[in-house]
Order: sequence, then C-alpha cells, then structure tokens
Amino acid sequence: MNFIGCVGMFVGFQACLKPTSCEDTLTCYKDSGAVEQTRSSSVSVSEEAGVFTSATVASELSDAAPAQRPSGSRGDDSADSASAVESHEVPEHTSADAGQEPDNGERTAHVGTTVERSEDGSASVGFSMPAPQSAASCSSVGSLKCVSYAQKKRLQCDGVRWQPAPDCAGDENCNSEDGSCLAVLERCSGKAAGFLFCGADDQLLSCGEDLVTATVAESCSGECVETSEGPACSDPTCGDGKVQAGEACDDGNEDEEDECTSLCKSPSCGDGLLLSDEQCDDGNTTVGDGCEPDCTYSCADDADCTDYDSCNGEEVCDEALHSCVTGEAMDCSDSSACTDDTCDAIAGCLHTLVDGDGDGHAPDRLGSCGNDCDDGEPNTYAGAAELCDGLDNNCNGERDELAPTWYKDCDGDGFAAADATSIQQCDDPGTAPDCPQGSAAIWTSVAPTEGAVDCYDANAQVYPRTEEQNSSAFSSDAISGRSLAVDFDYNCDGTEERSLTWLEDDLPCVATQVPNLGWTCTGLPTWTTVVPPCGSSDWAVTCSGIVSSPFACDRADQVPYTLVQKCR
Repeated sequence: MNFIGCVGMFVGFQACLKPTSCEDTLTCYKDSGAVEQTRSSSVSVSEEAGVFTSATVASELSDAAPAQRPSGSRGDDSADSASAVESHEVPEHTSADAGQEPDNGERTAHVGTTVERSEDGSASVGFSMPAPQSAASCSSVGSLKCVSYAQKKRLQCDGVRWQPAPDCAGDENCNSEDGSCLAVLERCSGKAAGFLFCGADDQLLSCGEDLVTATVAESCSGECVETSEGPACSDPTCGDGKVQAGEACDDGNEDEEDECTSLCKSPSCGDGLLLSDEQCDDGNTTVGDGCEPDCTYSCADDADCTDYDSCNGEEVCDEALHSCVTGEAMDCSDSSACTDDTCDAIAGCLHTLVDGDGDGHAPDRLGSCGNDCDDGEPNTYAGAAELCDGLDNNCNGERDELAPTWYKDCDGDGFAAADATSIQQCDDPGTAPDCPQGSAAIWTSVAPTEGAVDCYDANAQVYPRTEEQNSSAFSSDAISGRSLAVDFDYNCDGTEERSLTWLEDDLPCVATQVPNLGWTCTGLPTWTTVVPPCGSSDWAVTCSGIVSSPFACDRADQVPYTLVQKCR
C-alpha cells in the first residue's frame, strides 16, 4: 500500500505527522504555519519496517490552489514558472530510534520536500526545514529524548505528546540514553559512530551513535595499543608491570631476588632461576643430574657418589658438572668351568665351586678343573681314602682296593681331632671308645690334616668350614668349655671374627627407585654407637622399607633395636 509521506533532505530537519489515509492531505508543521497540498498522483514511499527507501514525485499533479511555500524551501519562487518535475530519491532513514518512541501504528517521515503546481499547470519541488512534531504520546512530564537522526535535536514530553526541546549547544550532543546534553567525547569528536579507541584499564572502546557515550568492544587480556592500522589488543606480556592472565605477579623488573621473578611467579626452588640461597636450579626434579630437587649440587667430591657397591666400580664426582660418574663394572669371570662367578656388593667377586655333594671337589665332567668322579657321593673324589663300601672312593677306577684309615670322631661332625685315635679296616669300626658320655662317638675317614682338623671334638657345631660353609658358622653363643680367646671360633681357623662391625656413620642407607611403588631403603645393619664384643647386645639400626623420597632413606630416621653380636 502507498502512503503519503513527508519527503525531505537528510540535513537539519525534524519529523512530522503522517496523514492517516493515503488520499488525505499532507500537513507539515513549521512554527505556526502549514503547507497543504492536494494531489491526485501520490508520492510513493515504502512503509516496510518504517524505513523510507525512495520517493518519486509524479509528473501529473492535480489542480489545486497554490500552497504557501515554506521558508527556506528550494526551487522556483515565480508563480508562472513552468519547469519539468524530476524524480527525486529520498535517502534511507528510520522513522524513529528503536526504543525511543512507542509503536502506536503511525509512522513519521522526514519533512522537507514540497510539491507545488503553478497557474500554468507546471509542477515544482521545494525543500523546507519544519520543526519537529510527533504523533506519539507520552506521559512522563519533562522527560527528554533525542531525535533519532540528529545528534543535537531533542524532544521533551509535556505529559501528552513529545514537543520540540532546546537543541544541545556548542560541543555537546544529545545523550541517547536519557536525552541530556553531554560534551562530545574527545576521542569521538569528528569521528563516525563505531570509531574504536583505547580507553582506561586496557579496554577497546567504540564511539556510540551520539558520540557522547562509548561502549566496551573488548576488554584486552594484554594491553590496548594504538597501531598504524588502528587500536588493537596485544597479547599479555610478562614484565609489563600488569598482572594478566597466566601470571601470579608482575612487578615490571628483572630482579630475581624480590617477591616476583622475571617469570612473573614467586621465587621458588625448581623455577630454573638461580637465587642467592640456592647452589643450583635446573628447573626439574630429576635426582642425580647435577642439581637435586632441593637446589643443591648432586655431589661435591667422590665421597658423595659412592654407593658402597663394589660390583659396579668406583664412582667419582665430576666437579665441573656436580654429577656422579658411574665406575666400570667389575669383571668377575675367572675363566674356569668349575666355578659360578658372581659379585657381592661388599665382598666383590665370588667364584663358587660347582660341587653337588659338598666334598670340596668339582665334578670331572667339567674338564680338568674337576676331579670328583661321583658328585653325588661326598666320599668320592681324587685323593679320597678308599673305603670298603663298594665305591671307587679315590676315583682311580678300582673299588675297595685299600682298606681305609678310620679316625675317632666323638662329636659326630665328620672331623677328627689332631691327635685322634685311628684304625685301618674296610668296615666302619662302630662306636668309638673313650668319648664323653652322650656324645656321637663315631669314626670318620677324613684324615685330620691341615684345614681338616676338628679344633674342639666335644661340640658338633665346631669344625673346619669350606668357603661356602663359612657364612653359617656365626653364632651368638660362646663354645662351652673353650678358653675366652677362642670360645667363638666355630670354624676352627684360630681366630674370632665378628659378623657385624659397621657403625651407623660408616655405612649409609641406599635408596632405589621402584616404578609405581616409590623408593626402597636397603642396607646392612649397623651399630648406633659402639661395636659390641662377641655374644653381647647393643643398639643397632637397619635400612628397610618403602619411603616417599631418597632423602627419607637415612639411618638417622630408622628405629633402633637390640641386636646380639655373632662371631665365628
């Protein structure tokens, strides 16, 4: 549907009331005067959403009395001028600002264009600048609002309708929020709405339509900076003196000793910055890499590196890198087929004889290093006494060719005293005479030669041991009946050896990391203060258990307990 609208220029004009009918007269108010025109061909105006898109003055206008031309109109003043009417495009404008005027079913148009017919029938187009009137009603007396298309024009409510109000003067514009007059923002002066600029608190601001207000387009996580391409938000920068996203602090300096480091964090061990109270700081928690998790050197000298395990060689400290260098592992091979070669952390290389029957001889099947022709029979090996037992005891290929010599063995441990009674015969002589009552009183074919003499034939636990048997010779009980000097000589080597001689400070605990478990703390028992004599008890500590870190594996943290000194 076509409506009669007010057609006009978009410069310095107000709104006017639209007639209620498309064939009605168009009335524009300016001061106290009016311009009235009767037309037969309408001015075509689109009414979609209240937006005026174009208007064309028809070339045929009906006869009407000449209307009074408004003051300030453009065109030919002569009543008899005859000029052709040209098509005039009206700029697009909305009828009213959204939210400023209620939608009461009426529309306003920008007044300023008039159409007149002269006496000779020709038409002319004029332009006027009428004062604002609005068909919209209002009720809040004294309230103000801005005319939507002019930054200085205002309307004021008289309790019934909106009436023209004094324009904003000088460098002030109408505030679109409440109709008050405010000074144009300095950064928005001479700019178009939407102009961006940097405001306080690193906010990117946008000039409003009224140029007196601005909205926040973006709150910068970094700084708002002016660039050659316009204002923009920069990324957060540590050291700019502003605490931004991802920063715990930012004091704008590189002093690592104050409360905020150049990493914008509080100083702490492990941050990779060397502080005055730290020996080192490599920024990680790796143990043994030269800088420990507590920011101390991994080592200062070779003593800091030893793990008390002779099998993996001697560790040394690289004093330049403050890290331990692993030694060369021991080669325990003795190239003999008759021994099992192993390594003990304290004793070092061990070469255990392959000896199935425990007679001290390896089986001859291993080569020239072995001379036991029957490794399942302890009385059979090269050099053994031939017995009348149907066996080749001396491994010479013959059986029972010589009657063996038997030696009295009162305690029954298989060994005879140096002065033991002997007898030569094939069969076992039976019960040995002159032995203490209740003793075993047997005979043995093992001759009491060097290394095979029973030093105390009244106790079956006292006898010469092989190297493999020696570890089982320790006892916490003295040998009854022997002198004090040898009352713990269970292996008959003529001396007394204590099983535990380490003090707490001599042998540190060893921490070993176990995946998915933590750290295990291991180490031999040690005495806390003194090494007690054989058979005596004192306080001792043992490294054992699962700990949370290698630093918790310390003998000082272990619980002491009472331990009896064993000897052999």
